[in-house]
Amino acid sequence: MSEQMRRDKYNRTGTGANKTIFSVFAGDTEVQEDVNTGVQETVSTEVKKKKATFEMDAELHRKLRMYAANHDTTMVMIVEKALSEYLKNNTE
Repeated sequence: MSEQMRRDKYNRTGTGANKTIFSVFAGDTEVQEDVNTGVQETVSTEVKKKKATFEMDAELHRKLRMYAANHDTTMVMIVEKALSEYLKNNTE
């Protein structure tokens, strides 16, 4: 395996790719993402994060972890999207 392939193996791309494990566990953190506007400049956005701790069914957790790994995303990103959609569709 070439050096470049070895490095790429652990480098994610796409939304949230520059987030580290520390941004997930650090509580209130500001995560900075680079957004390509297509205009030859990069605009930086800041997202305020708040830590949430909860328990879930072990089998659901296993399925979530496997889905995240198979789709090159994080469990946090899946849960955020699912909760956002749920609240959007079920708020009075």
